[in-house]
Amino acid sequence: MPREQRRLQLLETASAIVRSHGTDALTLAYLAEQAGVTKPITYEHFGTRAGLLIALYRHYDDRQVQAAKLALEVSATTLDGAVAILSAAYVDCVLSAGPEFGAIAAALSATEEMDEFRQTLRDGYVELYRQALSRFVDLSGPEARA
Repeated sequence: MPREQRRLQLLETASAIVRSHGTDALTLAYLAEQAGVTKPITYEHFGTRAGLLIALYRHYDDRQVQAAKLALEVSATTLDGAVAILSAAYVDCVLSAGPEFGAIAAALSATEEMDEFRQTLRDGYVELYRQALSRFVDLSGPEARA
């Protein structure tokens, strides 16, 4: 199986584990067992349990960002419309991810990697929102980042 396809399979299997058994059950070894692969494959893709949790979180987040970008390209003709699209993309992502999204975030909150990861996410959202809204509002200068 190609690497990206395997990674997607592992992420989907990990989501199913979290949905069925919670984040405490999610280990790289258990993921390998459930996905029908060897443990080294899961370690090669994620490195650590925290790496797996971050990859899962990012998987949900990437879907939200892609949905928002597509909707903004197609439908954002006003400032109110752009704000509505950004809001709906966030809510849709949380609803489609289900309760496991919150469980993954909670499990990640206990890791050292989470602070840097959260900042990366914030920076990405600031840029997404800035790009989406700058079509309708002047966002130059230091205030634009706020």
